Amino acid sequence: NFGIQPNSLNETQVFEGILDFHSPQRVMGYSKNKNKFVEDDYTFLNGIIGAGGLYTSLNDYSKWLDALDNKTLLSPRSMDFIYEPARLKDGSIAPVGGMTLKEFLLPDTSTYYSYGYGWGVNKGKESTVSHSGSWVGFRNYVFRNLDTGVDIVMFSNSGGALDKNWFREVMKRINKTILNY
Repeated sequence: NFGIQPNSLNETQVFEGILDFHSPQRVMGYSKNKNKFVEDDYTFLNGIIGAGGLYTSLNDYSKWLDALDNKTLLSPRSMDFIYEPARLKDGSIAPVGGMTLKEFLLPDTSTYYSYGYGWGVNKGKESTVSHSGSWVGFRNYVFRNLDTGVDIVMFSNSGGALDKNWFREVMKRINKTILNY
């Protein structure tokens, strides 16, 4: 039982890939080919719900983030774990592919960086979570500072536009000017 019902997400739609997906507000995805952007919006894997194919707006995503903050998406017990790092059988925090937080996107202020329930989790000077994703012609990043309430959301309809280096540079500038890191 989700706290946000589908009818309250008026600008969100799941594309299941079986039928044509037409919406007057739908944005097409693009990729660069020989220094030119070309429409790149189809793969035979379209229709895998959750790994891609969820189209939303910043307005609806804001509602989703509010529901996370208000702990209305899942049961209270589940919500207590949503921003916690995955733990190994011995209770230690599971590492993320050998990547340190500094290498990922934040300054070296963390006690640890791990992956939790859909979120990269950083517990250090401040508690932050992040998630990134891409699908044919699209790339997105979300960064949340749980202590300050700052959310940074970047949606792109260009599969190659928001590469990790570009995002790291944006985060460095945000850290320096907004977050005072």
